[in-house]
Amino acid sequence: MKIEIDFNEDQLIDAVMANYPEHSSSSLRCRGWDYDKCQFDFDDLEVPTVEKAKQLGSLIEPMQARGATWYFVTRDHLRAGLARLLYAMKEGKLNGLHINLGNFTDPGNWDADCSDALVQAAVFGEVRYG
Repeated sequence: MKIEIDFNEDQLIDAVMANYPEHSSSSLRCRGWDYDKCQFDFDDLEVPTVEKAKQLGSLIEPMQARGATWYFVTRDHLRAGLARLLYAMKEGKLNGLHINLGNFTDPGNWDADCSDALVQAAVFGEVRYG
């Protein structure tokens, strides 16, 4: 199912991710970032090993460091996550978020839960936590 919304996805991603370290959830935490390159490091305290992350189906190759599973997330990952998030919203699967298809393209409407959902969709292909 193709969803038609006219917006610049890179501008939206940049605006949303500019606040991500402050919006990190307690499960998937942003621990490092380079805004200019749109690259972010996340640790996942819910999944303690790379083997477990692979069993659960992470879309990004997990790494093990400092007692946690880590993911290196790029703009390309976030673009894919944005498409997955839009699709899930169109299917009515994320009604608890503070954004909807009508206000999706305004980054001012994105709160911590919405930003976290984007990263989860990029890393896992779905929203798992929250």
